Amino acid sequence: KEISGRVEIPSEFDGYKVVSTNTLLIQPSQTSLPYKGMPKNRWWRMNNDDVENVRGLKEVQYASGVYWGGEIHCSYNERKGDYSLMGYMPDYQQINPQKIIYGRFINDVDMAQKRKVCVIGTQIQKDLFPGMEDPTGKVIKVNNSYFTIIGVMRRQSTAMSFSNVERTVVAPISLAQQMYGGGNSIHMLAIAGREDTPSKEVETACKSVIFAKHLISPDDEKAAWCMATAEMFDKVMSLFWGIGFLTWIVGLGLFKVISDRSEKKQYHCDD
Repeated sequence: KEISGRVEIPSEFDGYKVVSTNTLLIQPSQTSLPYKGMPKNRWWRMNNDDVENVRGLKEVQYASGVYWGGEIHCSYNERKGDYSLMGYMPDYQQINPQKIIYGRFINDVDMAQKRKVCVIGTQIQKDLFPGMEDPTGKVIKVNNSYFTIIGVMRRQSTAMSFSNVERTVVAPISLAQQMYGGGNSIHMLAIAGREDTPSKEVETACKSVIFAKHLISPDDEKAAWCMATAEMFDKVMSLFWGIGFLTWIVGLGLFKVISDRSEKKQYHCDD
């Protein structure tokens, strides 16, 4: 069942419950072709400029950088725990939405000012604030820094989640880059294409502008890892319908066996 560019899938595949049907992930890999004086086997990085360039394409609706912060130690008074930190841009909530049960997600002002604010998962809320309904506005210690909680999120989809949502602290990507000395680099680019644009066209347009900027051959198929949710969705649905079809076949075969046994039994009874 598809609603507004997102697809709702039967509960058997709960991790894919709400997924954009035209989302693309791009991650840099090693080049395999020389191009414009640049050697092959070259490692390269994407950065914030790539996000802005892609966001300006007519095929793209939303774009966000993804930055892995790794494991962090969080505490509030005597309560503490180890969790994961992810850096996102505001658009990420449109690309892979999670349920915001209190407060809000990261916004453009948080990004521009590199505010020390965060959205926490529900398990972190339970660990650090047992019995407290809404912890927004509270300040927690994250490693050696202090962050103000602006929201609490609950898993709505794990199809594109890079960590356990309930045990994740989400910070503005600009702040995460500063914390880990990443400059303006990003680890991955998440994109939501426009609903009327085939996913392959979205991928081609995005790779074209990114490759041109980084002097990568447009024919280099190994320079970037790409994953389209349309492909993932097709595989999941094929599996779902395959299971359904197999169940139908097995049921039909079982019905035939029972029918044959019943006919034989009736035949012997008539004798």
